[in-house]
Amino acid sequence: EDSEEEDSEEEDESESDEILDNEANTYDAIATDFREVFRPYIKSFFVKHTDCTLIRLVKLRILTNLSSSVNVNQILRELQAYIAIYVDDIEFVSASIHAIGRCAVIVKEVAHLCLNGLTKLLSNNNEHIVSEAIVVLRSQIINKKINELDESHEQMVSTVIKQVTKLLPTVTAPQARATIIWILAEFCDKNSTAAKCAPNVLRLIAKSICQEDNFVKLQALTFSSKLLLSLDKEKKADLYNKVRLLANYTFSVAKYDKDHDVRDRGRFLKKLLEDEQLCAKVFQ
Repeated sequence: EDSEEEDSEEEDESESDEILDNEANTYDAIATDFREVFRPYIKSFFVKHTDCTLIRLVKLRILTNLSSSVNVNQILRELQAYIAIYVDDIEFVSASIHAIGRCAVIVKEVAHLCLNGLTKLLSNNNEHIVSEAIVVLRSQIINKKINELDESHEQMVSTVIKQVTKLLPTVTAPQARATIIWILAEFCDKNSTAAKCAPNVLRLIAKSICQEDNFVKLQALTFSSKLLLSLDKEKKADLYNKVRLLANYTFSVAKYDKDHDVRDRGRFLKKLLEDEQLCAKVFQ
């Protein structure tokens, strides 16, 4: 009888959660379809400490969807406050960080401001916040602005690269580590700061590659190839030879890895690097 009562209670809870979820999605859809109607009342969607996580997430989606050039600064301040206040609610904090990235996409005028805010989060003591900020820096801003770099954005990218490079020895989340490597790989031939930091990052990754997550290993293999191709082997012969040794080491380790994707990536890139012209086309 007790087990039947427990099962009944669990079913009731799941049903109530489903109903609440459906209602929340409905409110979100209405607010999205009638943005101009709801924008004057944006403060009504600010998160309260009494809200459950689901309601917080829905309010967050609504706030992001209602963002405009008029209210975006107010929304960004609110998001920064959520990250500082609701540290115990990991799901909500993660969503708040991603919301900053979405605001940058929706209101392009504040993309630089959002990038600056995300960069400041890299110095946070909470590793989860740092990891999420690194991921958002890539997926929401750097990745989308890669072909639209002006001088100020270039400086901000340099700042980001300096900070994420310093974080590499301490960050343990695989996705964050892989993202740091991706950023270095993407900018090693476009940004002077990345070009300076990249060889040392490759050295650090080569030392720990056996213990890294498969996702990180795959990024490391691509990174070593891109870095090698970005160097002039005549003008920077010494550095080129050192990077070549590190790249060959990563390929050798990958050759005996348990994961077939890592093995295949290593074999493919090693063979590809033997044809410089083809490499230039693949990695351009």
